[in-house]
Amino acid sequence: MKTVLCQKCGRPITSRYDLVTKSAGFLVIVPYHLECYTRDPRGLKSAPALNGEGIFVGIIVIAVLSALFIIKSHWWAIGVVAFILPAVRFASWTMYERHIP
Repeated sequence: MKTVLCQKCGRPITSRYDLVTKSAGFLVIVPYHLECYTRDPRGLKSAPALNGEGIFVGIIVIAVLSALFIIKSHWWAIGVVAFILPAVRFASWTMYERHIP
């Protein structure tokens, strides 16, 4: 198993419930402890966590609508662009969440 370190404090993250992943730029995903994410005065909370419940519901809706756009519409590019959020969420799981019990 890979050790996942908090971007803010540098300590290892040992629980999925304590892990918060956040996008820090285009295709840059960083892990934080839940405590570090909520207590940072510099605005870590400005972007939503990629592994939150709200993002999960949004991804399901976006994925279904994107698939419909790609299959049924001549505006298929909109569907392709909309798949970015589900792809980033999958990358977050692949890079960090699957390594933590």
